[in-house]
Amino acid sequence: MKGFKKGLALFLAMLMILAVSPIAAFAEGEETTTGEETTTETPAEPEAAWYTSFGMKKGEGTLKEAAANVTAGGSIAILKDLTISDTIAFTKNATLEGNGFTLTRDEAFTGLMMTVGNAAKVTLSNVTVDGNSDIIPGETDSIAVVNNGTLVLGSGAKLIKNFASSANGAAVVVGSYDSASTTESALVINEGAEISDCTAAYGGAAIALYGATIKLAGGTVKDCYALSDGGAFDLARKGAKFIMQSGEITGCRAGIKNEGSWGSAISVESGGSAVITGGKITDNFNMGSELGAVYVEQGASITVGDSVYIAGNTAQGGKASNIYLEKNTVLKVDPAFAEGAEISVTIEDMDPDNISLDFIDYDGDMTGFVYSDTNGDTFYVSGGVVTLIEVIKVTFDPGNGTCEVASRIYPVDVDFGYLPTPDEREGFEFLGWYTANDVLITEDSAVTFHEDITLYAKWENLNKLDDNPFAVIGRFFERIAELMREAFRFLANLFTGTGDKDLGNL
Repeated sequence: MKGFKKGLALFLAMLMILAVSPIAAFAEGEETTTGEETTTETPAEPEAAWYTSFGMKKGEGTLKEAAANVTAGGSIAILKDLTISDTIAFTKNATLEGNGFTLTRDEAFTGLMMTVGNAAKVTLSNVTVDGNSDIIPGETDSIAVVNNGTLVLGSGAKLIKNFASSANGAAVVVGSYDSASTTESALVINEGAEISDCTAAYGGAAIALYGATIKLAGGTVKDCYALSDGGAFDLARKGAKFIMQSGEITGCRAGIKNEGSWGSAISVESGGSAVITGGKITDNFNMGSELGAVYVEQGASITVGDSVYIAGNTAQGGKASNIYLEKNTVLKVDPAFAEGAEISVTIEDMDPDNISLDFIDYDGDMTGFVYSDTNGDTFYVSGGVVTLIEVIKVTFDPGNGTCEVASRIYPVDVDFGYLPTPDEREGFEFLGWYTANDVLITEDSAVTFHEDITLYAKWENLNKLDDNPFAVIGRFFERIAELMREAFRFLANLFTGTGDKDLGNL
């Protein structure tokens, strides 16, 4: 009974405290009264929430806190538009789901907006990252740096409006300036992603450094500017790679301040490589030179093919400025191209004496060259314009003879034009080149094959009688005919007195 009275007293005391308290508990949006004022209060909305890979809520807080605490492989959900005033560091595999919201650079913040490292793979989805160049009057750093990691721009991800004219890679710097670095770094741009309206000293959209890779698997890079090289992308260090499978690079410029700048879309510097098998590079403008929308420096290489379209890019004066190759560069064109594929190429001081393979001769007029490397990749050049053509390799089998030409590249849908002649064989006559199906191929025959073929030399033995049974029977009747002719001649000459002389010929 004594304990009951003590508990009741404690309960009544708590009621008295609540009754005299000036602030009462409330639900979200509930009105509260303090004295004569009436206010409506709402709990502060968190910037972000991070989740485990199983989708279970783990916590909430600022975006920087979320990046630091997200479970590896988990997601970070943006719940509202945010202003970024400090660098967000990603060191774990994660997806940043923007839900259509925007991350905007604070007017007082000029540093990196985000970094990716520690071998993490970070995917941005449905989020716009705005460098705020419309408002910020000065220069800033890049939007992101990826060093030992991968940044993936997924559908709906946009990196826009960053002005980093004293830096390289306005949107993204991929890799390290340290040549001793062995880390792997990559930027991947997928379908539905975009980088636009960005400006840098080199690489208006992004710059790739030692061993780094930029992959354009879709999406759009547009209206990016470089004061010097690489209006969209600059492959600035040895081992840097650019891969383009789809998407579009358009409206970019290089050389805004510096004359002689390279690549209004892409600059591939010595030791770098580009593989472009799809997508469009068009309507880019080189302001300070005619050195190409895609510039390939000496010691670099580029491979193009399939459905690629690199045309319609210009320089001052309206001159074409598409692919520009320095001396000692390598251009490989995959002959498996799609209908409508087109590239236009300028080769620095193109010298036919340096061309290693064959000429194509149409109706006696030398119109261009077929280039080939050891892999058999081919393309056709005429007047500096490269046209992707379907070609086949023809191997010449001389049988027991010899031929100086072992094989040759021929374009499809034109006449062979030239066929080699085997070396002479004593006692044999060369009858021509035949397919495996015994079809004679001449210089006027059209190349209707779409796969590599072998042609076989056919020889006639001038010294050995054919022992084929039909040939033996034929020779027997030929001999009978000869004997009958001699007999008739003998009988005819018998009346002239010369028959005895001719009789000895029977």
